[in-house]
Amino acid sequence: MGVGRCRVNSLRHRDVMAGSAMPAMTALADDGVVEAVEVDRQAFCAGVQWHPECLANACEGDFFAALVRAARAYREVRMESRWQS
Repeated sequence: MGVGRCRVNSLRHRDVMAGSAMPAMTALADDGVVEAVEVDRQAFCAGVQWHPECLANACEGDFFAALVRAARAYREVRMESRWQS
């Protein structure tokens, strides 16, 4: 997500990577628990263990900005393919 370190409201009791094979752990808590994952092979695929909608700091702004950029790009591709068919 492009952010170095940020405070999150982690209310979890399980690690997002437990029993999973997600390829990129992109955020770790101080206790080593995975807080965010991303999949590079997808246009936009990110998962977080916290509730970004409940906080107002740079991390959440960057997360939502990335989501909106990906959604706009996806929409543009979809619209182009409709017009070309």
